[in-house]
Amino acid sequence: NVNYMHWGEEHLSGHHETVATPNDPATSRLNESLYRFLPRTLIYSWFSARDLENKRLKNEGKSRFSLHNRMFWNTVIPLAWALTIAKITKGGMRAIMLFYLQGFGAASMLEVINYIEHYGLTRDKLPNGTYEPVNPTHSWNSPHRVSNSLLLKLQRHSDHHTYSMRPYHLLRNFKESPQLPTGYPGMYILSFFPPVFFWIMNPLVNAHSKNKERLLKNPDLPFSKSEELIKAETSAYRKMLLFNTLSLVAGGALVNKIVSSV
Repeated sequence: NVNYMHWGEEHLSGHHETVATPNDPATSRLNESLYRFLPRTLIYSWFSARDLENKRLKNEGKSRFSLHNRMFWNTVIPLAWALTIAKITKGGMRAIMLFYLQGFGAASMLEVINYIEHYGLTRDKLPNGTYEPVNPTHSWNSPHRVSNSLLLKLQRHSDHHTYSMRPYHLLRNFKESPQLPTGYPGMYILSFFPPVFFWIMNPLVNAHSKNKERLLKNPDLPFSKSEELIKAETSAYRKMLLFNTLSLVAGGALVNKIVSSV
């Protein structure tokens, strides 16, 4: 239990409907740092879940102040767990605080992945005011085998959004899907360094956007990557390799320093 029970319904009925639009609190925007994204998504995803639940109750003719309101249970059940743990462990308020702290940490880790999966990608607004249907260009993919195996192919995120009912073990990679320069583990670490993250990812976002516009102007052409996009992907891979190398060197030096001081 990570005290994030509203997330499941919001993810399916909210995020999957509004992904890659300004209406989605779980879609990170171009030049939005992780540290600005996290409070926004954690807060507004809750409000989105509340609004979705109020809409469901209204459609079913039930009061939002009744026990039928799932947002009520999403609050009460974790609190009951916290009080039970505090009583069993005799940890009192400290146990309750630790329970909610681990929940906040776990929810934040989940949202870091959301930050990576949709950074800077947008759906075009149509003349009738709606947005284009979700397609494989609206999520970042990562075809790396090791991290895909560990994460049950979560990194094939474009297929998950385009065909939301497809089981995870059957998710596919599309040639037109934007590709991350490395797997989720590497991107996870990178996201904590906004200037470096922007340095690597922003050229990729811009190149994908321009390539999409090029293809829309020529709908009869088969999918292909522009020279600019190919250069952006190559550059991103090289930058990521540099970042990983420097991270390993810095991490090794830190470990060595800690061991030496013991």
